[in-house]
Amino acid sequence: MSTRSARSRIRQHRRYERGVGVLTTALAAAIMLAIVLLAAHVLLALQRRSIVEAVAFDAARSVARKDGASAGEAESRARSLLHDATARFEWNENADTVDLRVVASSPLILRIGPLRGLASIDRTVHVRREIER
Repeated sequence: MSTRSARSRIRQHRRYERGVGVLTTALAAAIMLAIVLLAAHVLLALQRRSIVEAVAFDAARSVARKDGASAGEAESRARSLLHDATARFEWNENADTVDLRVVASSPLILRIGPLRGLASIDRTVHVRREIER
C-alpha cells in the first residue's frame, strides 16, 4: 500500500510540474534574443559614428589641401557617402585650419534609457591647412 501511495504522489507531483520546462525555455530564449538585439543595435550605432567621423575628416582634409576642393564640393561628396540628407555641416575656415562639425542621425530604433544618447551623432574635426614653403 505504501508503494502505491508513493507512486500516486509522484504522479501528482509530475502533473503539477508539467509544462514548466517549456515556460522557462521560452523565457530564456526571449531574454537571450533581447540581449542579442540590443548588442546588434549598439554595434550599428557605433559603426555609424565611425563612418560619420571618417567622412567628416575626409571632407575637411580635402578642403585643407593646397589645391583642395571647395567646402560645397566636399560637403556634397560627404552627403553622398553618408546617405543622410538631414545631416548638418558647419564649416569654419581660416588661414591656418579647417574646422568641420557634422551632426547626423543614428540608425537607432530604440531611443530609451541610456540608448537615448546614441540617437544623434555630433563630431567635430580640425585639420591644418597645407602651406607651400
